[in-house]
Amino acid sequence: MRYMEVQQSVDFIMEQLDNLPADKPLLMEMKKPQAGCLAVSMTEGWRGEIVHAAITGRGGRSRDTR
Repeated sequence: MRYMEVQQSVDFIMEQLDNLPADKPLLMEMKKPQAGCLAVSMTEGWRGEIVHAAITGRGGRSRDTR
């Protein structure tokens, strides 16, 4: 079952790579983060969902929210 899941994932990635738009750049310059911003990312891990959050403070630097 895992092999089939991996194979489907590889097939999906290859399909997406084959269909990248030719008129858009693949890489872009990153801008400096602004102050007071929130960024959230979500992905699927082997044990379930993974969520990361980052908050910027003064000067666009990340804050320790613990």
